[in-house]
Amino acid sequence: MSTSSSLLKTSASLISLAVLAACGGGDDTTAPAAAPLSFVTQMRAHALAAPPARAVTTDTTTTNTTTALTATAAVTADMVLDWAEFKLPALFPKAVAQRFPAVVFQGVTYNARAYSGAWGTRYLGITSDGRVFGLGDFTGQQLQPFQTIAFWSPQVLADWCAFDPAGCQGNPAPVGPLNACAVPAAQALAVGRRITATYAVTGLSTGQYTADTVVDGPASFQNQNAVKVTTRTNGTETTAGVTTVGGVEIASYEQDAGNGFVRHLGSEIASIVQGAVVGRSVVVNTPPVVNVEYSLAVGQSLSVSSTSVLTTGGTTFPASTSTLAYSYLAREPVTVRGKTFDACRYSQTDAGGTFTTTYWIAVGTDVVVRSRGVNNATGQVDRLEELVEATVNGQPI
Repeated sequence: MSTSSSLLKTSASLISLAVLAACGGGDDTTAPAAAPLSFVTQMRAHALAAPPARAVTTDTTTTNTTTALTATAAVTADMVLDWAEFKLPALFPKAVAQRFPAVVFQGVTYNARAYSGAWGTRYLGITSDGRVFGLGDFTGQQLQPFQTIAFWSPQVLADWCAFDPAGCQGNPAPVGPLNACAVPAAQALAVGRRITATYAVTGLSTGQYTADTVVDGPASFQNQNAVKVTTRTNGTETTAGVTTVGGVEIASYEQDAGNGFVRHLGSEIASIVQGAVVGRSVVVNTPPVVNVEYSLAVGQSLSVSSTSVLTTGGTTFPASTSTLAYSYLAREPVTVRGKTFDACRYSQTDAGGTFTTTYWIAVGTDVVVRSRGVNNATGQVDRLEELVEATVNGQPI
């Protein structure tokens, strides 16, 4: 998470933080409003506050069938059954559930549960290859298929912390090994590693900013050993005829999570306007967030939930939970301002489904070369950011 692609954990929530800090939640009670926050800056801050999680569904009825959202390595049959009891308590009341981890019916073995009551007995079972079946009054007493673990996984993951708080780690486990879209932790957290990237902004705002990210080295955060990574973003943007100059300095605290993944503990954030610090905040992820979205294969998706505590202006706010749905859409060449990159195309959608950001990461660099933010209600591109130039350890990409 020392660079732009692995910083992605939030969207409009950081804008709210900047406004709060600039309006008296920080060091100065009369500070001017901060400049609009860049995509890379938003990625660095990670989840702060967002609407409640929303179930993610897949359209499998149209001619252009959407690829089923899959996170099967992260979701087990028992998790799906637990989720069904949570989501449909009148149909599958947990209090009367009988568990049959390996019951054979018509020659097929199921991990099944039975729910007996005035309705008779209802059954919900999952085969060893992940197919979900129901039997009882709700199916006309006929064995009926209900999609697969892969189909239901995004909804299970989106609701995981609600129905299984003890098992929830704020994140699903990685679906697979680290893919090519993010560099391994050992490289990402190498002391002295530096990425400098300049972006042009169009859409509701126009302007340009530069993000300078440096791996500072060993540090302590919330009594945990970590690696400190500092990103300084500065730029000028014009919105509705008003031009502002400012940026954000974010000290992010990371750990090697194993198998190439990075664990994000939290951040210290300073909002800067006209060169002066106008607000300071601290975000603590409880538990820490792992960049599991970079375990996906092309066509796969998952939802990542994280709970954070924000302290700003001497006030600590109640913990808030954010859920973002990620999809790895393609690995493809993308041309940005005349230069072509081998890139991974990802999308990120907020829990309410109101805003989707599609972003392209240059393979082997961890640098986002383009990001496009769309208001899903209007279809309008609210913000487009394109790489003007970038260096990794002084070498142009």
